[in-house]
Amino acid sequence: MKNGLFTLAWVGLIWVHCFVPVVAQQLSTNQVNYQLTYDASSQTYTAWVVPRYATPNSNNSDANEFGATAQVSLKVPKDFVIQNITDIRGTWDKNPLKLGNQAVFASGNLDPNYLYYVIGKTPTEVNYGSFVSGTPVSLFTFRGNSCQGPVGILAKTDPFVTVAKTLASLNTACSFYSRSGQVISGNVIPLEQFVDKLGPDAACTTPCVKPNAGPDQTLICATIPPTTANLVDAAVGQKWKVLSVQPNTTVSITTPEGLVSGMTASGEYRFVLQVQSDSLTCRDTVSVIIPNCVCPQVNILTPNATACRGRAFSTLNVAISGNNTQGVGAEWFASATGGSALATGLSYTPTGIATVTDTFYVALTGVSTNCLAVPRTPVIVTVQDCNIDLSLTVATNNQQPGLNGNITLTVTVTNEGQNPASGVEVKNILPAGMSFQTFATATGTYNSGTGTWTIGNIAVGQTVTLSIGVQVTQTGVQYFTAEISKADQGDVDSTPNNGVEIEDDFDRTCVTVPAPICAGQIFELSIPNGYTNIQWYKDNQPIPNATTSALQVTQAGTYRFTATNVACPTAGGCSFIFFEGDCCPTKAICVPFTIKKVKK
Repeated sequence: MKNGLFTLAWVGLIWVHCFVPVVAQQLSTNQVNYQLTYDASSQTYTAWVVPRYATPNSNNSDANEFGATAQVSLKVPKDFVIQNITDIRGTWDKNPLKLGNQAVFASGNLDPNYLYYVIGKTPTEVNYGSFVSGTPVSLFTFRGNSCQGPVGILAKTDPFVTVAKTLASLNTACSFYSRSGQVISGNVIPLEQFVDKLGPDAACTTPCVKPNAGPDQTLICATIPPTTANLVDAAVGQKWKVLSVQPNTTVSITTPEGLVSGMTASGEYRFVLQVQSDSLTCRDTVSVIIPNCVCPQVNILTPNATACRGRAFSTLNVAISGNNTQGVGAEWFASATGGSALATGLSYTPTGIATVTDTFYVALTGVSTNCLAVPRTPVIVTVQDCNIDLSLTVATNNQQPGLNGNITLTVTVTNEGQNPASGVEVKNILPAGMSFQTFATATGTYNSGTGTWTIGNIAVGQTVTLSIGVQVTQTGVQYFTAEISKADQGDVDSTPNNGVEIEDDFDRTCVTVPAPICAGQIFELSIPNGYTNIQWYKDNQPIPNATTSALQVTQAGTYRFTATNVACPTAGGCSFIFFEGDCCPTKAICVPFTIKKVKK
């Protein structure tokens, strides 16, 4: 479109309060709507043009839209007076006439509650900026004398448009003309672009002086649980209302005092302080929290606590459950009432040695007043005889394996008593002449580095085993020893890890690998002191005068000994076997062997 088009005289408009006859106009393909909005914070109305096309386009190659004449007509409540028209884009009439109450319109049967403003723009071309379809572009703002009701763009179908045209030959309809509305061919008759109003009318609101309902309240449990509250007084023109309550309660609040009653169940209660008009926006809410004043409960986590007679007490434990447990603790006492606290906390280990059944008492701390009178909770510790009776044996599947032969050593532990055992552990010792190969057990774990078999629990009558595979790497007699090293309970006839061989938690076995002896060699066999009535044997025949703890061997044969307090080999001892060999040097040497006392 040529710019010169906008210098032509426009027809069908109201401008400078001059009413011109109506001329029928064609509608452009590039059309617009008008929209009116209201900003409550500034109490300002804004008129917008909402294009239904974008720039540039086939009629306007420019990125921006340019327009000359435009007209925005408003339908307003009859007592509404437009004020402070402020331009945003273009220059708009600042003192438009209010139409509809003139005598010429009397026969039009118009709604007497509404009147009309027609606000025109000067014909000077203005840059509206870039047009994007559906995106509003602001034209001007205005205010009103007061909030009288909704104000809107005059719709094309409004009766006033027809009445003004028929009775006064006035074009009061909205209009909009721009470069994009006219084809480039240079049509001398401008094409109308306005289609109709967009969106609802702009509804004004009266500024709200928001009430202040005061801070939220959380009431405190006292001797009697709380059911009432005192909120702030309502000011003139304000009132209190109940907003939400707990089920099965009948709650009321007074105005203006704000006195609440009937909060008989724990939970949140909400109240609203609002203006008398019941405005949903001009109000403030406050919450009152009624705590659950049911006292916390002490749950005994060790309800069947026991202690072994003659041993230390185990730890007693409680938990606190229920409502209002935050900050609540426990104290332990020796009596149901009075006395000083023995300990503080949820766990307590009584001091001393358990001899008879005893009772300890738990009292709550940090609770509300109404819970201080709750009786102390008793925790009973039953003292009982709980010693165990474990026995241990060891065995080998081959006592004469030969040099570098492989054998299996078996450790067996049996609970022969009337009480279950726990925390059971066994230590074993492999001699230097045995090399560990492998192990197998169905109970617990085995550490071959330390020789520790951690068993854990053994039920009454239960037997557990450990098999250890070894290779015998030296000649002579090799002893394998095992002993129960730990248990949580005391044993009736033994003490773990004390090394006393005659107790039933200690045992050993041995293997023999025959050794060569050459002419001129001397081997000395010795046993520890403490054996009595010793007698050495060779090939099961007593050796004359061989009654001391040491014996020198110079010939091949099978050697053993007996004593009053040990029998070898039947009680874990092994015979020493020497055979004639041709590998020995001619010089006599002495290789000592030591025989230790074994379990009967």
